[in-house]
Amino acid sequence: MKKIFKLKAIKRITRIITFIAVIGFLMTTCDNGNGDVTGVKLNKNSVFLTVGGTETLTATISPSNATNKTVGWSTSNPNVATVTYGTINALALGSAVITVTTAEGSKTDACTVTVIVAPTITTTTLTDGMVGTTYSQTLTATGGTPIKWSIESGTLPGGLSISETTGVISGMPSTVGTFTFTVKADNTAKSDTKTLSINVKEWTWTAVSNSTFGTSHIYAIAFGNGKFVAGGFGKMAVSTDGTTWTAVTDSTFGSIDEIMAIAYCNGKFVAGGGSSKMATSTDGTTWTAVSNSRTSYITAIAYGNGTFVAGGYEGEMATSTDGTTWTAVADSTFGSSYINAIAYGNGKFVAGGERGKMATSTDGTTWTAITQSAFTYEIRAIAFANGKFVAGGGDGKMAYSTDGTTWTAVADSTFGTSAIRAIAYGNDKFVAGGYDGKMAYSTDGVTWTAVANSTFGTSWIFAIAYANGKFVAGSYDGKMAYSEN
Repeated sequence: MKKIFKLKAIKRITRIITFIAVIGFLMTTCDNGNGDVTGVKLNKNSVFLTVGGTETLTATISPSNATNKTVGWSTSNPNVATVTYGTINALALGSAVITVTTAEGSKTDACTVTVIVAPTITTTTLTDGMVGTTYSQTLTATGGTPIKWSIESGTLPGGLSISETTGVISGMPSTVGTFTFTVKADNTAKSDTKTLSINVKEWTWTAVSNSTFGTSHIYAIAFGNGKFVAGGFGKMAVSTDGTTWTAVTDSTFGSIDEIMAIAYCNGKFVAGGGSSKMATSTDGTTWTAVSNSRTSYITAIAYGNGTFVAGGYEGEMATSTDGTTWTAVADSTFGSSYINAIAYGNGKFVAGGERGKMATSTDGTTWTAITQSAFTYEIRAIAFANGKFVAGGGDGKMAYSTDGTTWTAVADSTFGTSAIRAIAYGNDKFVAGGYDGKMAYSTDGVTWTAVANSTFGTSWIFAIAYANGKFVAGSYDGKMAYSEN
């Protein structure tokens, strides 16, 4: 019995000793109670400085109750940066690795120091912007890269933003005014700031003092051979700058015949209008009548793929390779509907007219009618640029197309119910004009901005052309205006 008791007691003691041993092992594993160093950690592992700059690193030793917390500091490139008791001194451009080493256990951690040039913003001024027109200006700065850009104070014009990585200020200004703001360039080592301004303006037009048309209609304007040529009700005029005009003595059209369309290509102007009349000119001043235009009343002329195409009343069309000898088109697909506009682009002619009719042709001779829902009343103007056709017409309707076949209505042309009679492209902008002196412009043919003052009052704008950095427009009562925006 005593032996059994002693055996049980020994077993209990053995279990207690084993338990104490396990606990002791766990405590030794979880907490280095003897104060041995297990590691070291720097507060930063990368630092950017400019020459002469300093940065103090902090080293934290593990465990926190380590007995010996002595550390040493070293640099891999003393010509670039030195270190004294954790304080880095930048001496020259380049990079160096700062290493901290514990006296006990030789535990290490490192920080890469990059010495770069402080940024200096070199942009001194920014170009003016225009409401509704795409704006893009790139801020520049010297110094180490990458540079982070931001607006530190003030605000950019509405519609504009700044790229943090490139420093490009871009967008489409929506508000007129002068906007002053401070830009900041930061390359981590240091930063620089500069106060700049952007002046956002309205599109401005200037009235021509004497178009030479008096109060007669101006229906068409074209540019070629260094000269603008305008035509209207029995009158014609030329100008080298769109501002000063000289009347043409003999356009061959007579005093009561309307000149409705003018086009220029291959060194030749071609003009057409009422009473089947057509004429050609190499200089816009001396004209030669075409003997047979094959069209009773010409309202549109375009050139493309080596061919002039003319269209007019009763759906009539004709083609010519030289502007002098014309061949009637057998079927324009317009029936008896008037053809008011023709344009060429992407290897295709596009024509539009009454009742919203449209047709396309690759050669000007064989035409295919297209069905579209953007226009139901009439199409008065078509232009092509930047891979896009833009058309306008009655009731202020407007639409665009990349292929001339599938059309998308513009949500807001800004014309209300006023008809659109002319569209031109230049200086990265489409410009449209129409009834009630209304004008609008667009960089993409989709989003349009109304011109506050076209100078035409309520006069109907029938013609617009662009050349040599200048838009020129004409109206039904002989008015003219130009814009160099």
